[in-house]
Amino acid sequence: MTKTEIKHLQHAMNLFVKRYLYGLGAILEDGRLGPHTNGRIRTCKYYLGYLKPINATINMDFRQRIWHPKSVRYSSPHRLYRAGRRRVKQRKLAHANDNHANHTTGVGRYDGLPVANAAIRYLEYARKNGWKGRLVSGWRSAAYSESLCYRMCGRPSCQGMCAGRNTNHTGTSVNRFALDVSDYYRFGQIMRGCPYSPKIWNRLPRDRVHYSPSGN
Repeated sequence: MTKTEIKHLQHAMNLFVKRYLYGLGAILEDGRLGPHTNGRIRTCKYYLGYLKPINATINMDFRQRIWHPKSVRYSSPHRLYRAGRRRVKQRKLAHANDNHANHTTGVGRYDGLPVANAAIRYLEYARKNGWKGRLVSGWRSAAYSESLCYRMCGRPSCQGMCAGRNTNHTGTSVNRFALDVSDYYRFGQIMRGCPYSPKIWNRLPRDRVHYSPSGN
């Protein structure tokens, strides 16, 4: 795919997420394939009704379905039914997480998403210093975090990718919180020069968008 075609796909996925899902931030429409775009492809495929295992392969079927997610011209009735049920469940769980966040001490908002107050200064510093991305996921309840792992790998946690109830995303203290961001490479560069303590960084080779004080 050309850079323009990838940008077009990234834009289509952002529109799909904005219209049919809840509580997920947009990815960067930069025309480059990487961990974040590949992860978003897998997420969109899941909510388009694809059966597991789900890969990040881009073909014409996927490109048509992302633009026409309810059309029987591009998906079977079984796939559309499965996709609809998954999207309803996602919105229900994400709204519950949002309500939980509203009643949790130490949780604020950034880019419209719940995130630990302790993380907001890092996001603000990054944006003031040239980061063009957005917060994709911040604070999450233990139950919601576990539900994401079940979606990803069918288990309460996925080694190196999804910590479930033990994730740092549930934390709200200055030493324990987590955030996932788009434009993660530039974000990491800026964080290396950030004067705030503790430093936040990433040590998960399979989850490059994730930053926390522990790196996990």
